[in-house]
Amino acid sequence: MTRVVPRLRRFVARLLVPTLAGFVGGAIASRADAQEWAVNKAKSRITFHLGANGQAIEGTFSSYKVEIRFDAEDPANGEINAVIDVASARTQQPQVDAFLQTPDWFNTAAYPTARLASVSISEDGADSYKMEGDLTLKGVTERITVPFKLESEGGEGQIQAEITLSRRAFGIGAAEAGAGPNLDGTMRISIDLHAKNMDN
Repeated sequence: MTRVVPRLRRFVARLLVPTLAGFVGGAIASRADAQEWAVNKAKSRITFHLGANGQAIEGTFSSYKVEIRFDAEDPANGEINAVIDVASARTQQPQVDAFLQTPDWFNTAAYPTARLASVSISEDGADSYKMEGDLTLKGVTERITVPFKLESEGGEGQIQAEITLSRRAFGIGAAEAGAGPNLDGTMRISIDLHAKNMDN
């Protein structure tokens, strides 16, 4: 009996290893087959909307990097990752720009970037999709849902999405959230990306 068990284990190992290798290799190849898109920053825009000191504030993040691998025919194998330089927030009001960098707001000295990494992508109607992803902002990571639209023609595409975040969840101006006009406790991020399909 003691001789049979090691032989059985070796047999099972020889049987499973090629199968697992094929499965993993197939999954990697499938993800690699997704179409790659290059973002045209000259046409793209990422804006944010929030309230502070009783007034609505709108600004843009001018520095960011977005990696897109996505095929509308196979969204489940797509992948979208973004890194935003939070310190690049600009509102055309220098004083507002300065206080947005402070510890109570974006605290860019300690947390200079925000990161969004897709976990899954699924179809949600004509030209509409839903992405589940992990957003890390100001040292806090939350799983969020990002509905987005993709319209493409002739190798050129446009992705539009809007994310609504709880400011309290990420500690962004939490002391003011919900106090006064335009302070509903949220921060909206609007995404409008123009990209070229590199596989066309």
